[in-house]
Amino acid sequence: MAQAKSMAQNKNTKTTATKKLTASEEVLKKEIVGKVNRHFGKVMEDATPHMVYTACALTVRDRIMEKWAVSHQTVKKMGAKKLYYLSFEFLMGRLLCTNILNLMQTEEYQHVLNDLGYSLPEIAELENDAGLGNGGLGRLAACFIDSLTTLDLPAYGCTIRYEYGLFRQKIVDGYQTELPDSWLDNGNAWEIARPEETVEVKFGGEVYTDWVDGKFTCRYNNSHTILAMPYDVPLCGYDSKIVNKLRLWSSKSPDQETVKIGQNCLIRSLFISMIHTLQWLFLK
Repeated sequence: MAQAKSMAQNKNTKTTATKKLTASEEVLKKEIVGKVNRHFGKVMEDATPHMVYTACALTVRDRIMEKWAVSHQTVKKMGAKKLYYLSFEFLMGRLLCTNILNLMQTEEYQHVLNDLGYSLPEIAELENDAGLGNGGLGRLAACFIDSLTTLDLPAYGCTIRYEYGLFRQKIVDGYQTELPDSWLDNGNAWEIARPEETVEVKFGGEVYTDWVDGKFTCRYNNSHTILAMPYDVPLCGYDSKIVNKLRLWSSKSPDQETVKIGQNCLIRSLFISMIHTLQWLFLK
């Protein structure tokens, strides 16, 4: 927050010399300004640095989404197999600079942001780290999915959309105090909500399995139900043709009440849902 205020105060005092923008950079500049206008209802003079960050991220996401549409049809026509990577953690890191680099457009964004009175490193620092893990497991999963995408191999990552991350550490009187990591307070520009693909997840009770007409089925008795709503984060590799996705599962109460489900129940139930999804994919 302090950094954003400092950037806003210094914006009008900076006299950075910028070279004339190319035609493609002028188009990009109009896109960023347009995002600020339409997404926030602000002109550039009144925009906060975080608004500029979001506008940049949305223009990057638009480019990735266009590639994704073509990529999806290509993979579909090829009939290619897909790899599904399930992990409780995916530490992808800050995606703005990574995605711009993978799209081979780092210089363009640097020039345009300089022309607008900002710098790419300053804007990139405003992005919150996605609280989707803790350490080695999440980083390893992120490296795998990034490598697969760069190699143009169709792959989907599946994990949980932790609303408050692992925790934010604070030392009080020499002891660790755990606080929520509110990484979603400003939204997540990279994710696309998929409410139409919401599924029921049941936990507790008894589970009875059977084969009906050659299909594996499950029947639940005395179980509790939550709704699992997916969010998709498109992932592009370095100069890759394929765009893969990281699917984040979020829990909701089926009766829309403000019922809080314990983290352990959420992890267990969504993991079971993932296993059932894989069974359906491999056995259909």
